[in-house]
Amino acid sequence: MRLTPLQVEIIQNAIVEHFGKQTKAWLFGSRVDDHARGGDIDLYIESNIEDAAQIFDFKLNFLIDLHKKLGNQKIDIETFAQPYVI
Repeated sequence: MRLTPLQVEIIQNAIVEHFGKQTKAWLFGSRVDDHARGGDIDLYIESNIEDAAQIFDFKLNFLIDLHKKLGNQKIDIETFAQPYVI
């Protein structure tokens, strides 16, 4: 994985802060390949939040927070909210 321990800690803390402790997240894409170079930070975030507008707000604030703490890096986020059970 091509993230420093500090970057991992910053991302983990921001996930908890913006999405909650029960949130699960995965790094995917070129950053998981130790032999690759460059690339953006691709994150898949699975949350218990059900409201689409709330997820959008949390995602936006999460990205703003990461850009402040990690600097100018391309970060892509895919989110998944728990569906309603019928």
